[in-house]
Amino acid sequence: MPTFTTKIQKVHFFHDQYKELGEVDLAGAMAIFKEFPFADQLREYAGKKSLDFFNIDYI
Repeated sequence: MPTFTTKIQKVHFFHDQYKELGEVDLAGAMAIFKEFPFADQLREYAGKKSLDFFNIDYI
């Protein structure tokens, strides 16, 4: 089964700041995606003046 190196970036992070989650398998990657607080991040983004946005990277 493939593994992915995973990191996330939330709205309140600096543009070059990520939280490294390490390597996960496909099931772990899907769980991270499902558990990511998209609605909360969109609400937080709506109140900001910067262009930083949340991000999930799977490499």
